[in-house]
Amino acid sequence: MLDCRAIDWLALLITDCNRPALLTDGVSCLALSEPLAGFAESPETRGPLEHVIGRQNADRMARAMEELGAGSTNECRIDSSCGQHSIMVVLQKFPGNLVSGMAISGMFPEESGGTQFPMPHQPPTPRFALSCSGETGVPLRCHRLHDLSLRMLQRAETLARLASVYIDFAEQEVCLSPNLPLLLGLDPTRRIDGIEELFSAFCGADSRRLRERAQLAFEAPADWPRDRIDAQLPHRDGRVEHFEIAFHIDRNDRGEPVGLQVIFHEMTEQRLAEAGIRQLAFFDQLTSLANRTRFAAVLDETIAARAVGNRSLAVALLDLDGFKSVNDIHGHQMGDKVLQIFARRLTGTLKQQDLPARIGGDEFGVVLSSCETVEEARATCQRVVDRMAEPFVIDGTTLDAGVSVGYAIAPAATSTADELLANADRALYACKRNGKGRTIGAHELDLIGDEPGLA
Repeated sequence: MLDCRAIDWLALLITDCNRPALLTDGVSCLALSEPLAGFAESPETRGPLEHVIGRQNADRMARAMEELGAGSTNECRIDSSCGQHSIMVVLQKFPGNLVSGMAISGMFPEESGGTQFPMPHQPPTPRFALSCSGETGVPLRCHRLHDLSLRMLQRAETLARLASVYIDFAEQEVCLSPNLPLLLGLDPTRRIDGIEELFSAFCGADSRRLRERAQLAFEAPADWPRDRIDAQLPHRDGRVEHFEIAFHIDRNDRGEPVGLQVIFHEMTEQRLAEAGIRQLAFFDQLTSLANRTRFAAVLDETIAARAVGNRSLAVALLDLDGFKSVNDIHGHQMGDKVLQIFARRLTGTLKQQDLPARIGGDEFGVVLSSCETVEEARATCQRVVDRMAEPFVIDGTTLDAGVSVGYAIAPAATSTADELLANADRALYACKRNGKGRTIGAHELDLIGDEPGLA
Protein backbone atom coordinates (compact mmCIF):
# COMPACT_ATOMS: atom_id res chain seq x y z
CA MET A 1 0.00 0.00 0.00
CA LEU A 2 1.09 3.57 -0.62
CA ASP A 3 2.00 5.63 2.41
CA CYS A 4 0.23 8.86 3.37
CA ARG A 5 2.78 11.02 1.56
CA ALA A 6 1.93 9.51 -1.80
CA ILE A 7 -1.80 9.85 -1.18
CA ASP A 8 -1.29 13.45 -0.09
CA TRP A 9 0.58 14.21 -3.28
CA LEU A 10 -2.22 12.62 -5.27
CA ALA A 11 -4.74 14.82 -3.45
CA LEU A 12 -2.69 17.87 -4.42
CA LEU A 13 -2.48 16.61 -7.96
CA ILE A 14 -6.22 16.09 -8.15
CA THR A 15 -7.00 19.44 -6.53
CA ASP A 16 -4.50 21.67 -8.28
CA CYS A 17 -3.95 20.00 -11.62
CA ASN A 18 -7.65 19.48 -12.23
CA ARG A 19 -6.80 16.28 -14.08
CA PRO A 20 -8.51 12.90 -13.78
CA ALA A 21 -6.36 10.73 -11.51
CA LEU A 22 -6.42 7.13 -10.26
CA LEU A 23 -4.42 5.69 -7.36
CA THR A 24 -4.21 1.88 -7.24
CA ASP A 25 -2.18 -0.97 -5.79
CA GLY A 26 -2.75 -2.97 -8.95
CA VAL A 27 -5.72 -4.84 -7.45
CA SER A 28 -7.86 -2.31 -5.64
CA CYS A 29 -8.71 1.29 -6.39
CA LEU A 30 -7.30 3.44 -3.57
CA ALA A 31 -8.44 6.88 -4.74
CA LEU A 32 -10.36 8.27 -7.68
CA SER A 33 -10.84 11.88 -8.80
CA GLU A 34 -13.55 13.63 -10.73
CA PRO A 35 -14.61 13.20 -13.46
CA LEU A 36 -13.59 9.53 -13.19
CA ALA A 37 -15.46 8.95 -9.93
CA GLY A 38 -18.77 9.68 -11.59
CA PHE A 39 -18.24 6.79 -14.01
CA ALA A 40 -17.11 4.10 -11.58
CA GLU A 41 -19.28 0.99 -11.51
CA SER A 42 -18.81 0.68 -7.76
CA PRO A 43 -19.98 3.45 -5.42
CA GLU A 44 -16.92 2.68 -3.31
CA THR A 45 -13.88 4.63 -4.46
CA ARG A 46 -11.62 2.08 -2.77
CA GLY A 47 -13.23 -1.07 -4.18
CA PRO A 48 -11.89 -3.65 -6.64
CA LEU A 49 -10.01 -2.11 -9.56
CA GLU A 50 -12.06 -4.05 -12.11
CA HIS A 51 -15.16 -2.15 -11.02
CA VAL A 52 -13.45 1.05 -12.05
CA ILE A 53 -11.67 0.22 -15.28
CA GLY A 54 -13.26 -3.09 -16.22
CA ARG A 55 -12.04 -6.67 -15.81
CA GLN A 56 -9.90 -6.90 -18.94
CA ASN A 57 -8.12 -3.62 -18.24
CA ALA A 58 -7.64 -4.63 -14.59
CA ASP A 59 -6.13 -7.95 -15.71
CA ARG A 60 -3.76 -6.11 -18.07
CA MET A 61 -2.67 -3.81 -15.27
CA ALA A 62 -2.15 -6.69 -12.84
CA ARG A 63 0.10 -8.51 -15.37
CA ALA A 64 2.04 -5.29 -15.99
CA MET A 65 2.52 -4.78 -12.26
CA GLU A 66 3.81 -8.34 -11.93
CA GLU A 67 6.36 -7.78 -14.70
CA LEU A 68 7.53 -4.55 -13.12
CA GLY A 69 7.68 -6.16 -9.68
CA ALA A 70 9.74 -9.07 -11.00
CA GLY A 71 12.33 -6.61 -12.22
CA SER A 72 12.32 -7.94 -15.79
CA THR A 73 11.53 -4.46 -17.10
CA ASN A 74 11.20 -0.91 -15.85
CA GLU A 75 8.46 0.09 -18.30
CA CYS A 76 5.25 -1.47 -19.55
CA ARG A 77 2.67 -0.23 -22.00
CA ILE A 78 -1.00 -1.11 -21.78
CA ASP A 79 -3.13 -0.61 -24.88
CA SER A 80 -6.92 -0.70 -24.71
CA SER A 81 -9.57 0.18 -27.28
CA CYS A 82 -13.31 0.39 -27.55
CA GLY A 83 -14.96 1.33 -30.84
CA GLN A 84 -13.20 4.37 -32.26
CA HIS A 85 -11.54 5.24 -28.95
CA SER A 86 -8.27 3.98 -27.57
CA ILE A 87 -5.82 4.68 -24.78
CA MET A 88 -2.20 3.87 -24.10
CA VAL A 89 -0.96 3.88 -20.52
CA VAL A 90 2.80 3.92 -20.01
CA LEU A 91 3.78 2.49 -16.61
CA GLN A 92 7.27 3.19 -15.28
CA LYS A 93 8.99 1.79 -12.21
CA PHE A 94 10.83 4.17 -9.91
CA PRO A 95 13.01 3.68 -6.83
CA GLY A 96 11.04 2.61 -3.79
CA ASN A 97 8.92 0.18 -5.85
CA LEU A 98 6.64 3.01 -6.93
CA VAL A 99 5.00 2.71 -10.35
CA SER A 100 3.69 5.83 -12.06
CA GLY A 101 1.87 6.06 -15.34
CA MET A 102 0.44 8.58 -17.75
CA ALA A 103 -2.37 7.89 -20.19
CA ILE A 104 -2.02 9.79 -23.45
CA SER A 105 -5.23 9.36 -25.42
CA GLY A 106 -8.84 10.41 -25.32
CA MET A 107 -10.69 7.71 -23.33
CA PHE A 108 -10.17 4.92 -20.83
CA PRO A 109 -12.74 2.29 -21.87
CA GLU A 110 -13.71 -1.25 -20.95
CA GLU A 111 -13.77 -3.51 -24.00
CA SER A 112 -16.52 -5.79 -22.73
CA GLY A 113 -19.10 -3.05 -22.64
CA GLY A 114 -19.66 -0.93 -19.63
CA THR A 115 -17.66 1.83 -18.10
CA GLN A 116 -15.99 4.45 -20.29
CA PHE A 117 -14.15 7.46 -18.96
CA PRO A 118 -14.25 10.50 -21.27
CA MET A 119 -10.85 12.18 -21.33
CA PRO A 120 -10.03 15.61 -22.81
CA HIS A 121 -8.11 15.26 -26.04
CA GLN A 122 -5.29 17.76 -26.19
CA PRO A 123 -2.08 16.11 -27.38
CA PRO A 124 0.73 15.96 -26.67
CA THR A 125 0.05 16.78 -22.99
CA PRO A 126 -1.02 13.65 -21.03
CA ARG A 127 -4.35 14.19 -19.34
CA PHE A 128 -4.55 11.14 -17.06
CA ALA A 129 -2.36 10.60 -14.01
CA LEU A 130 -2.05 7.05 -12.68
CA SER A 131 0.02 6.09 -9.63
CA CYS A 132 0.43 2.63 -8.21
CA SER A 133 1.88 0.88 -5.15
CA GLY A 134 5.10 1.94 -3.50
CA GLU A 135 6.66 3.58 -0.49
CA THR A 136 7.31 7.12 -1.73
CA GLY A 137 5.48 9.92 -3.49
CA VAL A 138 8.43 11.15 -5.58
CA PRO A 139 6.85 10.67 -9.05
CA LEU A 140 3.64 12.24 -7.80
CA ARG A 141 5.75 15.11 -6.54
CA CYS A 142 7.22 15.38 -10.04
CA HIS A 143 3.72 15.63 -11.49
CA ARG A 144 2.87 18.23 -8.87
CA LEU A 145 6.01 20.30 -9.51
CA HIS A 146 5.54 20.02 -13.26
CA ASP A 147 2.02 21.34 -12.93
CA LEU A 148 3.18 24.09 -10.59
CA SER A 149 5.83 25.12 -13.09
CA LEU A 150 3.19 25.36 -15.80
CA ARG A 151 0.97 27.45 -13.56
CA MET A 152 3.87 29.70 -12.61
CA LEU A 153 4.75 30.04 -16.27
CA GLN A 154 1.19 30.98 -17.12
CA ARG A 155 1.07 33.58 -14.35
CA ALA A 156 4.39 35.05 -15.48
CA GLU A 157 3.25 35.06 -19.11
CA THR A 158 -0.04 36.70 -18.15
CA LEU A 159 1.74 39.40 -16.16
CA ALA A 160 4.26 40.05 -18.94
CA ARG A 161 1.68 39.71 -21.74
CA LEU A 162 3.77 36.95 -23.29
CA ALA A 163 3.11 33.57 -24.89
CA SER A 164 4.87 31.28 -27.31
CA VAL A 165 4.49 28.32 -29.60
CA TYR A 166 7.14 25.71 -30.38
CA ILE A 167 7.24 23.60 -33.53
CA ASP A 168 9.23 20.37 -33.20
CA PHE A 169 10.33 19.54 -36.76
CA ALA A 170 11.32 15.93 -35.99
CA GLU A 171 8.16 14.98 -34.11
CA GLN A 172 5.90 17.29 -36.13
CA GLU A 173 4.38 18.51 -32.87
CA VAL A 174 3.02 21.93 -32.01
CA CYS A 175 3.38 22.91 -28.34
CA LEU A 176 1.56 25.97 -27.03
CA SER A 177 2.53 27.81 -23.88
CA PRO A 178 -0.29 28.01 -21.30
CA ASN A 179 -1.16 31.66 -21.97
CA LEU A 180 -1.25 31.55 -25.77
CA PRO A 181 -4.98 30.84 -26.33
CA LEU A 182 -5.94 33.59 -23.89
CA LEU A 183 -3.44 36.09 -25.29
CA LEU A 184 -4.53 35.58 -28.92
CA GLY A 185 -8.22 35.17 -28.09
CA LEU A 186 -8.31 31.57 -29.35
CA ASP A 187 -10.76 28.90 -28.30
CA PRO A 188 -8.89 27.02 -25.52
CA THR A 189 -10.40 23.74 -26.70
CA ARG A 190 -9.31 24.31 -30.28
CA ARG A 191 -6.54 22.04 -31.48
CA ILE A 192 -3.69 23.88 -33.23
CA ASP A 193 -1.97 21.66 -35.79
CA GLY A 194 0.44 24.17 -37.28
CA ILE A 195 1.84 27.65 -37.19
CA GLU A 196 -0.30 28.61 -40.18
CA GLU A 197 -3.42 28.54 -38.02
CA LEU A 198 -1.89 31.02 -35.59
CA PHE A 199 -0.67 33.39 -38.30
CA SER A 200 -4.06 33.34 -40.04
CA ALA A 201 -5.58 35.02 -36.97
CA PHE A 202 -3.74 38.24 -37.80
CA CYS A 203 -4.65 40.86 -40.40
CA GLY A 204 -4.11 39.85 -44.02
CA ALA A 205 -0.89 41.72 -44.75
CA ASP A 206 0.57 40.92 -41.32
CA SER A 207 -0.37 37.25 -41.71
CA ARG A 208 1.62 37.10 -44.94
CA ARG A 209 4.58 38.92 -43.38
CA LEU A 210 4.60 36.51 -40.45
CA ARG A 211 4.83 33.52 -42.77
CA GLU A 212 7.65 35.17 -44.72
CA ARG A 213 9.60 35.99 -41.55
CA ALA A 214 9.16 32.45 -40.24
CA GLN A 215 10.62 31.10 -43.48
CA LEU A 216 13.43 33.66 -43.33
CA ALA A 217 14.28 32.61 -39.78
CA PHE A 218 14.34 28.97 -40.88
CA GLU A 219 16.76 29.71 -43.73
CA ALA A 220 18.98 32.14 -41.81
CA PRO A 221 22.49 31.12 -40.68
CA ALA A 222 23.04 29.89 -37.14
CA ASP A 223 24.54 33.20 -35.95
CA TRP A 224 21.61 35.21 -37.28
CA PRO A 225 20.06 37.32 -34.49
CA ARG A 226 16.46 36.81 -33.42
CA ASP A 227 14.11 38.35 -35.92
CA ARG A 228 11.23 40.53 -34.72
CA ILE A 229 8.17 41.94 -36.43
CA ASP A 230 5.19 44.05 -35.36
CA ALA A 231 1.75 42.73 -36.25
CA GLN A 232 -1.86 43.60 -35.50
CA LEU A 233 -4.59 41.24 -34.34
CA PRO A 234 -8.20 42.39 -34.92
CA HIS A 235 -10.98 41.47 -32.52
CA ARG A 236 -14.67 41.01 -33.18
CA ASP A 237 -15.49 44.05 -31.01
CA GLY A 238 -13.47 46.30 -33.31
CA ARG A 239 -10.39 46.59 -31.08
CA VAL A 240 -6.96 46.04 -32.58
CA GLU A 241 -4.17 44.59 -30.46
CA HIS A 242 -0.52 45.10 -31.29
CA PHE A 243 2.07 42.35 -30.97
CA GLU A 244 5.82 42.16 -31.22
CA ILE A 245 6.60 38.69 -32.54
CA ALA A 246 10.06 37.13 -32.36
CA PHE A 247 11.33 34.05 -34.20
CA HIS A 248 14.03 31.72 -32.91
CA ILE A 249 15.34 28.57 -34.57
CA ASP A 250 16.73 25.73 -32.45
CA ARG A 251 19.59 23.83 -34.08
CA ASN A 252 21.43 20.60 -33.33
CA ASP A 253 25.20 20.20 -33.05
CA ARG A 254 25.48 20.09 -36.85
CA GLY A 255 23.67 23.39 -37.20
CA GLU A 256 20.55 21.80 -38.65
CA PRO A 257 17.21 23.36 -37.66
CA VAL A 258 15.25 21.10 -35.31
CA GLY A 259 12.58 23.46 -34.00
CA LEU A 260 11.02 26.89 -34.34
CA GLN A 261 9.89 28.99 -31.38
CA VAL A 262 7.62 31.96 -32.02
CA ILE A 263 7.25 34.36 -29.10
CA PHE A 264 4.24 36.67 -28.96
CA HIS A 265 4.51 39.85 -26.87
CA GLU A 266 1.30 41.87 -26.59
CA MET A 267 2.32 45.55 -26.87
CA THR A 268 -1.02 47.33 -27.25
CA GLU A 269 -0.70 49.63 -24.23
CA GLN A 270 2.90 50.50 -25.10
CA ARG A 271 2.06 51.20 -28.74
CA LEU A 272 -0.88 53.39 -27.72
CA ALA A 273 1.35 55.22 -25.27
CA GLU A 274 3.96 55.73 -27.99
CA ALA A 275 1.25 57.01 -30.32
CA GLY A 276 0.11 59.41 -27.60
CA ILE A 277 3.66 60.68 -27.17
CA ARG A 278 3.99 61.16 -30.92
CA GLN A 279 0.66 62.98 -30.92
CA LEU A 280 1.91 65.37 -28.25
CA ALA A 281 5.30 65.82 -29.89
CA PHE A 282 4.27 66.24 -33.51
CA PHE A 283 0.61 67.29 -33.64
CA ASP A 284 -1.36 70.33 -32.59
CA GLN A 285 -3.76 69.41 -29.80
CA LEU A 286 -6.54 71.82 -30.82
CA THR A 287 -6.79 71.04 -34.53
CA SER A 288 -5.06 67.61 -34.70
CA LEU A 289 -2.99 68.94 -37.60
CA ALA A 290 0.78 68.53 -37.70
CA ASN A 291 2.61 71.09 -35.57
CA ARG A 292 5.58 73.28 -36.51
CA THR A 293 8.10 70.56 -35.59
CA ARG A 294 6.55 67.93 -37.82
CA PHE A 295 5.95 70.46 -40.61
CA ALA A 296 9.66 71.36 -40.67
CA ALA A 297 10.74 67.70 -40.55
CA VAL A 298 8.45 66.65 -43.41
CA LEU A 299 9.52 69.65 -45.50
CA ASP A 300 13.19 68.72 -45.07
CA GLU A 301 12.50 65.05 -45.89
CA THR A 302 10.52 65.96 -49.02
CA ILE A 303 13.21 68.34 -50.29
CA ALA A 304 15.87 65.62 -49.81
CA ALA A 305 13.76 63.00 -51.58
CA ARG A 306 12.95 65.20 -54.56
CA ALA A 307 16.48 66.54 -54.93
CA VAL A 308 17.51 63.16 -56.38
CA GLY A 309 15.45 63.78 -59.51
CA ASN A 310 15.59 67.60 -59.25
CA ARG A 311 11.81 67.64 -58.97
CA SER A 312 10.00 70.78 -57.90
CA LEU A 313 8.29 71.27 -54.57
CA ALA A 314 5.67 73.79 -53.48
CA VAL A 315 4.99 75.13 -50.01
CA ALA A 316 2.16 77.42 -48.89
CA LEU A 317 1.61 79.64 -45.86
CA LEU A 318 -1.92 80.60 -44.79
CA ASP A 319 -3.26 83.29 -42.48
CA LEU A 320 -6.89 83.66 -41.37
CA ASP A 321 -8.43 87.03 -42.23
CA GLY A 322 -10.29 88.75 -39.42
CA PHE A 323 -9.50 86.13 -36.82
CA LYS A 324 -8.52 88.71 -34.19
CA SER A 325 -11.97 90.31 -34.34
CA VAL A 326 -13.59 86.87 -33.83
CA ASN A 327 -11.64 86.46 -30.59
CA ASP A 328 -12.29 90.05 -29.48
CA ILE A 329 -16.04 90.00 -30.16
CA HIS A 330 -17.05 86.39 -29.57
CA GLY A 331 -14.32 85.15 -27.22
CA HIS A 332 -11.49 82.65 -27.49
CA GLN A 333 -13.77 79.63 -27.21
CA MET A 334 -15.51 80.69 -30.42
CA GLY A 335 -12.09 81.38 -31.94
CA ASP A 336 -10.98 77.83 -31.13
CA LYS A 337 -14.04 76.41 -32.88
CA VAL A 338 -13.25 78.54 -35.96
CA LEU A 339 -9.72 77.11 -35.99
CA GLN A 340 -11.03 73.56 -35.72
CA ILE A 341 -13.50 74.06 -38.59
CA PHE A 342 -10.77 75.74 -40.63
CA ALA A 343 -8.47 72.73 -40.07
CA ARG A 344 -11.14 70.25 -41.17
CA ARG A 345 -11.92 72.29 -44.30
CA LEU A 346 -8.23 72.60 -45.13
CA THR A 347 -7.63 68.87 -44.79
CA GLY A 348 -10.68 68.10 -46.91
CA THR A 349 -9.58 70.47 -49.68
CA LEU A 350 -6.03 69.17 -50.04
CA LYS A 351 -4.89 65.92 -51.58
CA GLN A 352 -3.81 63.00 -49.43
CA GLN A 353 -0.09 63.44 -50.07
CA ASP A 354 -0.16 67.10 -48.95
CA LEU A 355 0.65 67.88 -45.31
CA PRO A 356 -1.29 70.69 -43.58
CA ALA A 357 0.07 72.03 -40.28
CA ARG A 358 -0.73 74.64 -37.67
CA ILE A 359 2.50 76.58 -37.15
CA GLY A 360 1.18 79.47 -35.05
CA GLY A 361 -1.97 80.97 -33.52
CA ASP A 362 -3.93 81.48 -36.75
CA GLU A 363 -1.04 80.64 -39.10
CA PHE A 364 -0.95 77.45 -41.10
CA GLY A 365 1.46 75.86 -43.55
CA VAL A 366 1.11 73.19 -46.21
CA VAL A 367 3.78 71.03 -47.84
CA LEU A 368 2.21 70.73 -51.29
CA SER A 369 3.70 67.38 -52.32
CA SER A 370 0.98 66.96 -54.95
CA CYS A 371 2.11 70.07 -56.81
CA GLU A 372 5.15 70.20 -59.11
CA THR A 373 4.11 73.08 -61.35
CA VAL A 374 3.04 76.66 -60.73
CA GLU A 375 -0.36 75.94 -62.24
CA GLU A 376 -0.98 73.00 -59.87
CA ALA A 377 0.08 75.04 -56.85
CA ARG A 378 -2.05 78.05 -57.83
CA ALA A 379 -5.12 75.85 -58.44
CA THR A 380 -4.76 74.10 -55.07
CA CYS A 381 -4.30 77.34 -53.15
CA GLN A 382 -7.28 78.94 -54.91
CA ARG A 383 -9.48 75.98 -53.90
CA VAL A 384 -8.47 76.61 -50.30
CA VAL A 385 -9.32 80.33 -50.59
CA ASP A 386 -12.72 79.55 -52.14
CA ARG A 387 -13.54 76.95 -49.48
CA MET A 388 -12.65 79.25 -46.61
CA ALA A 389 -14.75 82.08 -48.07
CA GLU A 390 -17.84 80.09 -47.08
CA PRO A 391 -19.44 81.32 -43.81
CA PHE A 392 -18.60 79.64 -40.51
CA VAL A 393 -21.84 78.72 -38.71
CA ILE A 394 -21.14 77.94 -35.05
CA ASP A 395 -23.84 77.49 -32.39
CA GLY A 396 -26.29 79.52 -34.45
CA THR A 397 -23.79 82.33 -35.08
CA THR A 398 -22.61 83.06 -38.63
CA LEU A 399 -19.05 84.33 -38.99
CA ASP A 400 -16.99 85.38 -41.98
CA ALA A 401 -13.29 84.53 -41.75
CA GLY A 402 -11.53 84.12 -45.06
CA VAL A 403 -7.91 83.18 -45.68
CA SER A 404 -4.90 84.65 -47.46
CA VAL A 405 -2.42 82.25 -49.05
CA GLY A 406 1.14 82.79 -50.18
CA TYR A 407 3.02 80.01 -51.92
CA ALA A 408 6.42 79.33 -53.43
CA ILE A 409 7.64 76.61 -55.78
CA ALA A 410 11.16 75.74 -56.86
CA PRO A 411 13.29 72.71 -57.83
CA ALA A 412 14.20 70.88 -54.65
CA ALA A 413 17.83 70.47 -55.73
CA THR A 414 18.37 74.25 -55.74
CA SER A 415 16.25 75.14 -52.69
CA THR A 416 16.37 74.87 -48.95
CA ALA A 417 13.45 74.83 -46.54
CA ASP A 418 14.39 78.30 -45.28
CA GLU A 419 14.42 79.72 -48.82
CA LEU A 420 11.05 78.22 -49.73
CA LEU A 421 9.42 79.41 -46.51
CA ALA A 422 10.93 82.88 -46.84
CA ASN A 423 9.56 83.22 -50.39
CA ALA A 424 6.14 81.90 -49.36
CA ASP A 425 6.11 84.35 -46.43
CA ARG A 426 6.90 87.28 -48.74
CA ALA A 427 4.04 86.16 -51.00
CA LEU A 428 1.67 85.92 -48.01
CA TYR A 429 2.70 89.41 -46.83
CA ALA A 430 1.99 90.82 -50.30
CA CYS A 431 -1.34 89.01 -50.33
CA LYS A 432 -2.40 90.56 -47.00
CA ARG A 433 -1.40 94.04 -48.24
CA ASN A 434 -3.33 93.69 -51.46
CA GLY A 435 -6.85 92.88 -50.35
CA LYS A 436 -6.69 89.60 -48.40
CA GLY A 437 -8.92 86.62 -49.24
CA ARG A 438 -6.71 85.71 -52.17
CA THR A 439 -3.59 83.75 -53.13
CA ILE A 440 -0.29 84.99 -54.54
CA GLY A 441 2.79 83.02 -55.59
CA ALA A 442 6.33 84.16 -54.89
CA HIS A 443 7.03 84.20 -58.63
CA GLU A 444 4.39 86.96 -59.01
CA LEU A 445 6.01 89.44 -56.63
CA ASP A 446 8.05 91.19 -59.31
CA LEU A 447 4.87 91.70 -61.33
CA ILE A 448 2.81 93.31 -58.57
CA GLY A 449 5.64 95.46 -57.21
CA ASP A 450 6.43 96.31 -53.60
CA GLU A 451 3.91 99.11 -53.01
CA PRO A 452 0.49 98.41 -51.45
CA GLY A 453 -2.48 98.28 -53.77
CA LEU A 454 -0.58 97.62 -57.00
CA ALA A 455 -2.03 94.17 -57.63
